[in-house]
Amino acid sequence: MESIDIELLQQLEAGVEKVETAREALEAELEIAKKSGDFSKFYDLQKKAKTDIFQTEKIQRKLEGKDFDSMISAEYTSVDSKGKEKKETINFRFEEELANWTDFYNKHGIELPADFAETMQDIWERNASVMENEIAEKGFDKIIFIPASVDSADLKKLEEEMTKGYKEEAKKAGLPENDTYFGIKTKEVINSRTGDRIILLHSAPDLTAHPELLKTLDKKYGGEKTTGTDNKAEDFIKEGEGLTLPEWLLLQREIWEKTGVHLDGKKGDDGYIKPTWCPGSRMGKEVGSIVVRAYWNPVNARVNVNAFSPGHSDDSFGCRLSRCLK
Repeated sequence: MESIDIELLQQLEAGVEKVETAREALEAELEIAKKSGDFSKFYDLQKKAKTDIFQTEKIQRKLEGKDFDSMISAEYTSVDSKGKEKKETINFRFEEELANWTDFYNKHGIELPADFAETMQDIWERNASVMENEIAEKGFDKIIFIPASVDSADLKKLEEEMTKGYKEEAKKAGLPENDTYFGIKTKEVINSRTGDRIILLHSAPDLTAHPELLKTLDKKYGGEKTTGTDNKAEDFIKEGEGLTLPEWLLLQREIWEKTGVHLDGKKGDDGYIKPTWCPGSRMGKEVGSIVVRAYWNPVNARVNVNAFSPGHSDDSFGCRLSRCLK
């Protein structure tokens, strides 16, 4: 025990020294950035410093006997169309998320491995600082714990389970009782993200309901608004977005069960529904293979899934941003 404590103390001392060096580098870079107006390097150093601080705090928790920090908290700042700044603190507790998704999978007959909790805890702990940074940057307020068994399941069967009860709901509302519309062959869908993972997303019911999702609409993502070249799947793929159709199906079901709202089915001010690209799901591995998109069709009371060329342009298409931790 004594040797372990000495080793941790040495790691803590090294960590504190690393943080102090990072602080000095940040202060120096800040002065340079103020003069040049270019803060890009400063922000990169800042992100690295935050990671160093987290790792040092992690060592300190171990010395104090607190081996696992189950809370993740970050402050997200957004600016509305009038320039008004809004700040919110987003919190996640591991135990709550684990219980929520364990219950969800058990309810829907999705097999969980015996070490599901341990695997998710390992991913959580190793990626805590990254998750906090992503939440602060993009305002992610939803977490999905995904076991590898979701990927090994038949996609059509997963869809059927994730849309169970929709016909009964439609019947009560006097709407058509339809199955999910697939403009693709589910057996040909290839997902770029598989395996045990934690996914960060937004709980917003549609792409107009969160400032970060709204940014994905009516413009070339990551660039200026254009005409006729808006919202191509390839734009989101280049930015590293990788939401898959199975992940979207899980998210839309969980949100419907808790709120009664179908995901991505609201018409915007222009009268059009805003489907989301699922850049991580394609019909083939080769470059240029078509990309899946999904949404809720309120007229036919069903989920619609189709696919288009990655270069297809449509200013009503956006993308549910996500981050994958493994």
